[in-house]
Amino acid sequence: MNRITVEGRGDRYNSYIVNNNTGTTIYFPVMPYGLSENVSANFTQQDIVGASRPRIVYSSTSAKTMSFSLQNLTEDYVAVGFNSLYDYVRALQALAYPEYTESGIVKSPNLTLVIGNRTMSCVCTSVIVSWGSLVKEQNITSCNVDLSLLMTRNNVPGATWIELDG
Repeated sequence: MNRITVEGRGDRYNSYIVNNNTGTTIYFPVMPYGLSENVSANFTQQDIVGASRPRIVYSSTSAKTMSFSLQNLTEDYVAVGFNSLYDYVRALQALAYPEYTESGIVKSPNLTLVIGNRTMSCVCTSVIVSWGSLVKEQNITSCNVDLSLLMTRNNVPGATWIELDG
């Protein structure tokens, strides 16, 4: 096959994810599309007898969720380290699974996402694969993959830390 392989290079926009449980680095052969971040604050309402409005009390802030798509992945342009588009997609799907050790210990998913100059610890909450309609030698040769990741932290940040370092 005439397959082009790509890997991270210093003169290009680095984007990849590392499955820390398996040691697999998955480079993105296309620019992540529709990159979005979501964080939300949660509040509780406390009804006060005789008051015309409830008291609004801060409850918590959610972990940041990051979502993006890898659009137009094709069999002819597979990231380095993978023999086929199917193998590449299976590695992406594995991001949502734990690792089971022989001793019976379950290691939850543990990932590192690199997007440009940003590095984030995260877990994968969703992998959606939409297979295309191009077929060659009984294999579908194109797809889109949507990923949702939940950012993990070793600390609990406040607003000042987020503004300055986050």
